[in-house]
Parts: sequence; C-alpha cells; structure tokens
Amino acid sequence: MTPKTSAKAEPLRPYGLVRLMVMFMLSQVGERTSMLESPPLVSGGERMRNYWNSHDRADLVERVRSVGPDSPRRWGKMNAHQMICHLADAFRGATGVKNLRPRALGLERPVKWLALYVPAPWPRGYPAPREINQLAGAGTPPAVFDQDREALLALMENFTQAAIHGRRHPLWGRMSEWEWGRWGYLHTDHHLRQFGA
Repeated sequence: MTPKTSAKAEPLRPYGLVRLMVMFMLSQVGERTSMLESPPLVSGGERMRNYWNSHDRADLVERVRSVGPDSPRRWGKMNAHQMICHLADAFRGATGVKNLRPRALGLERPVKWLALYVPAPWPRGYPAPREINQLAGAGTPPAVFDQDREALLALMENFTQAAIHGRRHPLWGRMSEWEWGRWGYLHTDHHLRQFGA
C-alpha cells in the first residue's frame, strides 16, 4: 500500500528571510552600508517602498490630496480630519518640532524589525504615543481641514534626511536613514489605506 501524496509543495525560499535577517543585524551595528542604503527587495523582486524614493513620496502626496473631510474610514476610530492631524504630528515628532517622550518597552529592536523589514501591512489598532494620539492624548486638534492638510504636506516636504539625522524614534530608538524613510512611507501609507486613499 503506497501512501497518498499531496500536491507538491513549493520549495521554501530562505534567501529573502536570510537577507532580511542580515539587514537587521547590520542595522544594529549602525553602519551605513550600500546594502542598507539601497532599497532591499522582497519576494518576487518587488522593492520595499521608502519615503526617500521620489516616486514613493509623490504617490503619498497625491494620496494625501485625495483625502477629504468626509472620507469614510475602513477601520479604527479616527475620522479623516483627525488622521491628517495625526500624520502631521508624527512628522513633527520625527523631525523634532514636537517632543515625543521615549518609551522603553524592551521589545524595541524586534518590533522595529517586524514593522520595517517584514513586507506585510501593519496591524490595525496599534496604540499611538500620547503626544500624537488624536483621540485619547495630546494630539493637535483638527481646525480647518484644507489648512491642516496643507500643513501636513508642508511637514512631509520638510521630512528630509537632514531633518532626521541623529533623531531617535520614541518606540524603536535609534534608526538608520533608510529605516526613517521606510517608517515615513509605511506609517503614512497605513493611515491613507485606513481611509481608502
């Protein structure tokens, strides 16, 4: 009697995971290498999007412009106007315009690695630091939508490699230039997807 065989499974491709692990280890050393400065690839050869890439940044700007005060949310509790103010506060914190208190949870490195290097959408409902929490904290209150959206776009324009040099993330600590660019893209993309943009 021969055992039944299931459909042939696709072979595991460990190279993508190994590359991500190597990038993580190099990022902890803090050395700027050509591998960290160039966009890493994920499975299938797709590039990890990053704020420092002019095409990725232009895409985000266009999507921010497409959000209106009545854009419906797909998840969460913020409305579209609060989301615009939340993103603005996050860029203020990243560039030092707004002071964000560091939080030492002991899981900074693995959480940062998962958030920035694993090519998967961010989980919904992750709590924001109080200083940029529009619902339960000290986030900037919404005023006039068009003015708040233009303020966000100006802050996005000012989010540069020079502006983040030496800055620490309040949850993830020290970050490389590439990691700040990855954060800038992913955080903005996450909230734009929240409102269908």
